Amino acid sequence: MKYGGANLVDVYKVMRALATMNILKDEVAVEMVNYVVKRGYDAEDMVAMAGEHEINSMRRAVHLIMLVSYSKPDIKNKHFLNSIEVFTREVIDKKTLNPMEAFELYKALYNLKNFKSDKLLKALRKTSFSNLLGQDVSE
Repeated sequence: MKYGGANLVDVYKVMRALATMNILKDEVAVEMVNYVVKRGYDAEDMVAMAGEHEINSMRRAVHLIMLVSYSKPDIKNKHFLNSIEVFTREVIDKKTLNPMEAFELYKALYNLKNFKSDKLLKALRKTSFSNLLGQDVSE
């Protein structure tokens, strides 16, 4: 990490490394989420996590949400949950998720106990399964 702070991709890489070693515990996940919120990272930053060569790939952002949801499913940070909701709405509207990313995001959001947007979950489920089947979901 850079001196003076870490960007969202750095936080994601640390969380991924900790999860790989099976030491990403719930208190560590909560502190990482609190750091992300205190630094002011939001949905736009999650969308921007895609690398230069990964245009329209939300792999890192989806994996970050997955790491949080599986290490601390009952997280109560409202700012983080709101950022996830805005991120999900934005990627559904822009159709930037591939079918696997959409399915993984659905599973991660479903796993979060304090994520309350049932309409968004239904839209994401519809998008992910329609994409897997190769159908158009335009309404």
